[in-house]
Amino acid sequence: MLIKNKVVTNFAAVTAALNAGYTHLTIASATSPLTTPSHGFIAETVRYAHEHGAAVDVLIAAPKPDYIYNDSEIKIMEADVFTVQSLGADGVIINALTDKGGLDSSSLVQLIAAAGGMQVSLGWSIDQLAPSQVTAAIKWAHDQQLDHIYSTQHDFCDSLVVPVVASDAADLSDQYRFILEL
Repeated sequence: MLIKNKVVTNFAAVTAALNAGYTHLTIASATSPLTTPSHGFIAETVRYAHEHGAAVDVLIAAPKPDYIYNDSEIKIMEADVFTVQSLGADGVIINALTDKGGLDSSSLVQLIAAAGGMQVSLGWSIDQLAPSQVTAAIKWAHDQQLDHIYSTQHDFCDSLVVPVVASDAADLSDQYRFILEL
């Protein structure tokens, strides 16, 4: 299933995306790397998007391009998940890696638990994994009942989002090729 999703970092882009027919928005700050957006931006985007029949996911991220977070940063992101949930967002996108280059499953599980009932997607951190680790990460996301996986491959203008619905890792790897417009 292809999801027509747009990543937006300001309210003008929100209205433009909805006017262009997008039914799902991912919001983030306009910083580099992308981080969790402001409380006000989240609240207004959720209100406006829901009035227009669109869903909103919020990126939960500290400003670290390597996705390697310490305990304090994970606690901050956990608090951000609770805030996003209280503002009515439909889902969150999370990332966390270990300093050895694998998924930080314990931190991700902590963030998943905080999201209680929201859609949860694994973000672009999967692109930092060694190719030999990607299938295991996709299977892990499936086992955790995550909803989607976001990935950017080769060209930062092309992004992928995949529903995590298959029953085994081989099927999941094949589904890893759906396109999300950034």
